[in-house]
Amino acid sequence: MEHLHDRLHRKIREFRHRNDSVVSGYHDFFFTVFLRLFSVTTYNSAVRMVLINQIYFTSIQILPLFFVVSICFGVISLARFGQYLRDLGLFDYFGHMLMGFVVTEFAPFITVLLIALRSGSAINTEIAVMKVNRNLIRWRLSTSM
Repeated sequence: MEHLHDRLHRKIREFRHRNDSVVSGYHDFFFTVFLRLFSVTTYNSAVRMVLINQIYFTSIQILPLFFVVSICFGVISLARFGQYLRDLGLFDYFGHMLMGFVVTEFAPFITVLLIALRSGSAINTEIAVMKVNRNLIRWRLSTSM
């Protein structure tokens, strides 16, 4: 029985043979990263621990802050939006406009904003800690060999 990794590797080789072009360097990089995602040797105990911590910090730890911010923004924006619709005499369309604006536009934007800000600051902090501990120099030396 052929393993998933072997089948992916075979399909990628076939694709690369069919598409020899200037962008083959990009394909090589993409396929190398893609194969490493499914490789068992990529995920040693340290990588698994960092991955679990990042998932926890990015998605679970932010939930209380996310609920408070979303409730505050929701109450404020709905009150203002409802008042504008009353002034224009369009309050009967409040539900349609609420779904069109808040649910499909505003809520995903706030979610992405909070996650991006939190993840960006976490990445910057991680790199700063690595620089202080001189892990970046060791990492560069180990990858250049």
